Amino acid sequence: YHLQVQSCLGLVAHGQNVVLVMKDFVPDGLLLKDFQGDLRLSTETSATDSPLREVAKYLDRLSPDYLIHDLITGHFVTVLRFVSETLRECDEFPETVFYEILANAIKAYLAEHGRAPVDPRTDLLREKIQRVVLNKVRFKIGYEDSAQRPLPLLGTDLENPLSRGRENG
Repeated sequence: YHLQVQSCLGLVAHGQNVVLVMKDFVPDGLLLKDFQGDLRLSTETSATDSPLREVAKYLDRLSPDYLIHDLITGHFVTVLRFVSETLRECDEFPETVFYEILANAIKAYLAEHGRAPVDPRTDLLREKIQRVVLNKVRFKIGYEDSAQRPLPLLGTDLENPLSRGRENG
């Protein structure tokens, strides 16, 4: 989120690209790796504005709403939902509290960096998030290798568990 908010840079931080650092059985950090094809620049920045200006010409460009969607689906849906479920199952830690903590951390980050109000297209705390229908895309275009990542087809919107933290903080 910081990369997108500060540098207009998006990445897909899915489970294969994320290592959770633990200290005394508590998450203490996050390591990100393997960005090939998953590092993109917003269409709303010029290459000269970017700290990545030397490599910007090699990056795909997507609109901010697509970049934030990559973060939501690539990290929140495919990583954090399993962390929250494991905490619930193993430690009886309520999923609602997990998402409330995340929402409060996002709000604190935005306040600390003077980023309020948030662009509605990149608001992680909005009430609904888009549903990506990945298999439908593959049925439509096939599973052959391609130099380009396919753009998602979207289904009906989903309730965003982070939006509940907006109400409580």
